[in-house]
Amino acid sequence: MLLKCQIALIIILLVSCKSETISENKTIVILYDLSSSTNNGSRAKYIENTQLIINDLQPGDELVCEAITDKSVREKSIIHKLVSDPFQATTTNKIGKSAQENKAQKEFEAKRTQANLQIAQFIADTLQQFPQTDIFSALTLVRTVYDNFPNSKQVLIIMSDMLVSDNKYQFEKNTPTKEQTLAIIEALKKQSMMPNLAETTIYVVGADAGSNEKYYGIRSFWQTYFIATGTELPENKYSAHLLHFDE
Repeated sequence: MLLKCQIALIIILLVSCKSETISENKTIVILYDLSSSTNNGSRAKYIENTQLIINDLQPGDELVCEAITDKSVREKSIIHKLVSDPFQATTTNKIGKSAQENKAQKEFEAKRTQANLQIAQFIADTLQQFPQTDIFSALTLVRTVYDNFPNSKQVLIIMSDMLVSDNKYQFEKNTPTKEQTLAIIEALKKQSMMPNLAETTIYVVGADAGSNEKYYGIRSFWQTYFIATGTELPENKYSAHLLHFDE
């Protein structure tokens, strides 16, 4: 009986140590809709929500922010990129390790401050405006970012009303029916424009539409779309404002 208790205690200690030492890094991609429809106050919300996301970053995380343009697939518009290394002490001396950790934390805080400032300046500049919202093309580029950081947790935040506006689709005018949704997805697959987003956590911030019925219709389209990419878009992660972010 005593031997069993000792073994159980060892297992508990090993599991506890493992949980304390393992910290999963994350790669966050934020896509910003900067079309004319964002001049209604959406940009201020984008800035506020971005600050919540940046404040959640830890050393070892990556952040890539891009604008959704009218020709996203042919022209990447990177707003800001933050890449950081996890803290690794080069000494076992307690005082020296603490000093290194404090220095590393200050350097990381400076990166977060710079990211907040640069992103806010870009989004607040209404001259940075694009005539269309080519969300489909922008999403095809997300996979390439995650492929560069294969060992990170993948998080995608889309700050947009999610009303696609490109040369082929105009969701503001026509909300896709179930049949049209499946047809659009099939057409995107044939054009190799359906990214593999398996194991990616999706957030939509800034979702909007002209009526409740249209809002739910657009949300339904995107829920079906993301299932086709290999992931899911839960209802509590599709909203006008980022209520909670803890990844």
